[in-house]
Amino acid sequence: MNYKEFTNSSQVKNICYNESTKEMDVLFVAGKKYRYSDVPKYVWESALAAESIGKFINSEIKNKYQYTLIS
Repeated sequence: MNYKEFTNSSQVKNICYNESTKEMDVLFVAGKKYRYSDVPKYVWESALAAESIGKFINSEIKNKYQYTLIS
């Protein structure tokens, strides 16, 4: 499992990616955690390189991948 914490983001606390299941977990600063399904590895890599992780999640993840509220 790949993991990245964001200390400078006002929206996203951390993201995790499981290559074998292609699931990406996003923990928001507000405390909610979502699991996005069928996320390609290149999207994970793009998230790590994004100038703003919050803007990336909003434009490239939300409403593009199926999700489940984890907590």
